[in-house]
Amino acid sequence: MKPNWMLFAAIPLAIFVTGCQINSIEADVEELNRLQKQVDAAIIGGDTERYVTLLTDDAVLLPPNGAPVSGKEEIRRWNEAMSKQFRIVSYASVDDEVVVADDWAFRRATVDWTIAPVAGGQAVRDSGKFIIIYRRGLDGSWRVARDIWNSSTEPR
Repeated sequence: MKPNWMLFAAIPLAIFVTGCQINSIEADVEELNRLQKQVDAAIIGGDTERYVTLLTDDAVLLPPNGAPVSGKEEIRRWNEAMSKQFRIVSYASVDDEVVVADDWAFRRATVDWTIAPVAGGQAVRDSGKFIIIYRRGLDGSWRVARDIWNSSTEPR
């Protein structure tokens, strides 16, 4: 039987392409982690304008016990209102998974945080979970497209 040289040539090519895809996904995850650190810093610091620059134009927030907040302008108003009422005293999240699929990605994580009323009063510690969906823009940069979070703390 005569060896199939095309098959022998295709195997290294397939290994190379698979390796490139893995490196590309790893680079995307690193970029998403950098983006998430910027998002967290903007929210913790009450920097609404910085936060809004990290969102897609059609971003949607799905906050607990509230209606969806759609688009940068609504998110800006919602975030400014929250920043006037509460400040984040501490914040720590742990990723459960980060998945990249072409120009979309998501992060599933848990969070422990403490918030305090700006006007004074007792701080409240809470733990919960969230999913953030990211979309890659035409310029290649990642932005937050959807964000949903809720508490794991039993209601009192």
